[in-house]
Amino acid sequence: MQGLEGESTDRAATAAIIFNVKPSSIRMGQLRLRHQQRNSRGTFDQHGGNNLILTTAQEEAVLRFCSEQLEMGLGATLLLIYAAICYLGQQEKLNPPSLVWSRQWLKKHSTLHTIKTKPIAHVRLTTHSEEDLKTFFV
Repeated sequence: MQGLEGESTDRAATAAIIFNVKPSSIRMGQLRLRHQQRNSRGTFDQHGGNNLILTTAQEEAVLRFCSEQLEMGLGATLLLIYAAICYLGQQEKLNPPSLVWSRQWLKKHSTLHTIKTKPIAHVRLTTHSEEDLKTFFV
């Protein structure tokens, strides 16, 4: 296939006879090579992964956002990460990724993981401050 990239259909038909394959298979291979597009990083990936939505700087920004959320005691939910990724894509006028893509992105980054908590747990944490407890017990 590599030797026939820019060849005419006559040479493709001859190669199909020589290698005992269908001529349409060779023509489809040539067509795919002509229409193959580079991903956002300028490279090709034969086994998927050409829909790279975030650049390395954007990935670092999302990871930093997650760590900041953790430091504030909030944690970043999947939907919050998804919204941040969509916002970054919107700034570059890209279509938003699917939720499945964001789950796979999260799975790819082993430093991040999800935990399930009850929604009221955060509310309970923020309602009790140190001053409230001191005034209650004094």
